[in-house]
Amino acid sequence: MSAVSAPIRTPVRRPSGEGLAPYAWVEGPLITLHVAYHGTLQDSPIRSSRDAASYVEPYLLQSDRELMLMVPLNTRHKPLGVHVVSIGSLSQSIVHPREVFKAAICVNAAAIILAHNHPGGDPEPSDEDKTLTQRLQSAGGILGIRLLDHLILVDSGRWFSFADQGLL
Repeated sequence: MSAVSAPIRTPVRRPSGEGLAPYAWVEGPLITLHVAYHGTLQDSPIRSSRDAASYVEPYLLQSDRELMLMVPLNTRHKPLGVHVVSIGSLSQSIVHPREVFKAAICVNAAAIILAHNHPGGDPEPSDEDKTLTQRLQSAGGILGIRLLDHLILVDSGRWFSFADQGLL
């Protein structure tokens, strides 16, 4: 497990008469991102939805609720780790592009793969899954971090790939 930390510095206005400068920096809490490292494909690039599904399967298939993961990739599409974006309920997970790309930016990812599970067993994407994928593709285009695929896993060997279906 590796952590990337950065202090938050916030400017605050000093009351008149306190010091020479009208503003001071107040140190706030640290932003800490934990990225888990997985040994299986660490040195191998992810070249297909099968590679990606094999990489995230150990994290997703043991969960009894929706779990959204982001795999940041370097320029050669080698995984830089796994970031848990959201832990949801049995049937939904709330995901915002800022949470997805925050960790990707911090580890200097060139591309990402998004993956989540459907505990109910149906790999077909919901309308919300489709909308989220389009939003993340647009946000990634602006940031210069390409969304290569969005996978929905249901059990070992069964998944839906947006890229394989031509939806990315």
